Parts: sequence; C-alpha cells; structure tokens
Amino acid sequence: GYTNLIDEGAVLGGSLPFMTQYDAAGRAILSADGSPAVSNFPDAITLHSVSGGKIAMISHTEFPQPGGIWISEVERAASSGALAVKATRQLDLAGVNGVGAMCAGSVFGDAHLGGEEYPPDCRGAGAAASGDTARFYGYYSGAAAASVPNPPNKGDYALPANAAAVAKLFSCYNMGAIVEVKPVKGAGGALDGKTTKLRTMGRMSHETAVVAPDRKTVMLTADDRM
Repeated sequence: GYTNLIDEGAVLGGSLPFMTQYDAAGRAILSADGSPAVSNFPDAITLHSVSGGKIAMISHTEFPQPGGIWISEVERAASSGALAVKATRQLDLAGVNGVGAMCAGSVFGDAHLGGEEYPPDCRGAGAAASGDTARFYGYYSGAAAASVPNPPNKGDYALPANAAAVAKLFSCYNMGAIVEVKPVKGAGGALDGKTTKLRTMGRMSHETAVVAPDRKTVMLTADDRM
C-alpha cells in the first residue's frame, strides 16, 4: 500500500500552507472569495540526499497557473525506515520569472528535472501579455484568480486594468523549458533549492527529460503537437 506523507494545505513551517499558489514576492494568490488558492495537482515528486544527512523532497504543480515548486525536509525513522515530512516551503521563482504547467519529473544526479507543458504560441495570441504573468507578479483580480483554463495555458486569465505594467514583465519565450532544481542547504541549515531553466534543451511542450546512464544522452518527450 501507500503511505501519505503530506496533504495539500498542510502547514509545516514556511510562510504558506503546502501547495498554495504564490506570486513572485512569495505571497499567496487569492481565490475569488479571498482565501488562498491551493493546487491539488502535484504532478511530480522526487527525493534527494543532501549533505549533512538531510533528505529533500521536491514537488511541483501542473495547474492552476502559475505553477509552483516546493521543497520539503523528510525524516527517515531509524528503526522502521518510515518517511515523514518535517517541514516544507515554496521556492523563490522570481529569478526564472515563474514556471507554468509543470508536468512529469525525473532525477538526474542531485537534481530534480521537470517539464513545462503548453507554452504560449508566440506566433499568435500567445505573444500578448498573459493573465498567468499578471497572477505571478501580483497583478490580478478575484475573477482572474478564480478562472482556470483547461488545458492550462491554452486559455488565458483576464488581464487586469494595468495590463501595460504586466506587458513589461512578460516574455512569451519564458515558458516551455526543462526546469532543474538542485536542493541545497540555505540560511540556518534549512533546505533551499537552486532553480534553473535549461534553455539548451529547447522550447516546446515538455513532458519530461530523462538522462541516460551514459550521462550524455537526454531523452525529451512532448505532451502536445509540435
């Protein structure tokens, strides 16, 4: 059988409940009723050994948008080997301008690899500033926060009145990458993650990336028409 490690909405350290959607400043994105919006769609979870004997669990969400990435500290019982989540918190994604529709994941070395699906079509309407960007940078209304396109990123959230400010922050080519997260020890020994978008792996609707045993060959999969 399965053992449940943590539920969406659990509070175990950090500033927000587990899987709460958050913006570039780390603030909760709100639903139409003013409550924090919590994703119930974690699409990939990986476990990693970190120096000092810590175990890190990386979790990312596929939708609603914008996506999120969480790092959790996991303890292993000495007698039974059972795992338990000790603390969890969201990773700062401002440096990569957010993530979207994070689908499957894999492990390579000490890193978590996740694929961004459904990037906007920069040849058409997708080239315009999106409501996903508005949500990530804190420009959103209750109506926009409550709207959930399906499939994610193919529809769009309504832009707020200050769309010009959002447009300055938006890059059509930002989404559609393989996202690498390397667990590290942060301030005070707490777990943190270094997040990088691996642009050399191409921009497409990535399902995931799997690195072959030769550590040179990467197999990329797509979950949409190319």
